Amino acid sequence: AENDPVNYSWKLDGLTVSTSASYFYSPTGSSIGNHIIQVIVCDDVPANDCDTVTWTIEVSENMLRVSLKIYLEGPFGTTEMSTVLNQQNLLPLNQPYNVNPWNYPGTEQVSAIPGIEITDWVLVELRDAVDAISATNSTIIDRKAAFVRRDGTVIGIDGSDILSFDTEFTNQLFVVIRHRDHLAVMSSAPLVQVGGIYSYDFTNAMSKAYGGASGFREIAL
Repeated sequence: AENDPVNYSWKLDGLTVSTSASYFYSPTGSSIGNHIIQVIVCDDVPANDCDTVTWTIEVSENMLRVSLKIYLEGPFGTTEMSTVLNQQNLLPLNQPYNVNPWNYPGTEQVSAIPGIEITDWVLVELRDAVDAISATNSTIIDRKAAFVRRDGTVIGIDGSDILSFDTEFTNQLFVVIRHRDHLAVMSSAPLVQVGGIYSYDFTNAMSKAYGGASGFREIAL
């Protein structure tokens, strides 16, 4: 669409589920299987000038599902992060971590950035260890490129606020989040599982980052 979009329609498997610009899909235990998500964005001038973006996602019973929240210091304002890179069409459609020092070979790509509230790409890394001090590079079990929204929510390329990993762990699950312009940060405690989803929120306490005050910089005003 040529003008700023004024109307959103999100469809899940053909059924309209939201008309909010900030909608994102959260799979549950009943969501196992393949699903099709569509977002239809329309302008009022000219009338019926619409664009449609479609994603196909798979929710597996054996997949490890993770919910994360983090703020990036650079784009952070008083209560949330800037989306200026998104607004200016400066975010790449392919994951940008396939170069040094990350050398991540993932093939994540999108035909369009999933929503106007996306701040940037991040690289999510899962580690399997008995405790944080043991969660070294040798304990990495999976990585995935994803997006972070202005409110700190990490979402997948399918627009879901739950990341799915086809992996397992035997000890405890720790997470590292990497960004192109920031130092990496690791969880100081293992992720907590509730209802089949492993969650971690870096935004509500300095102690949530491994190393505490030396592990990241406080951005609260």
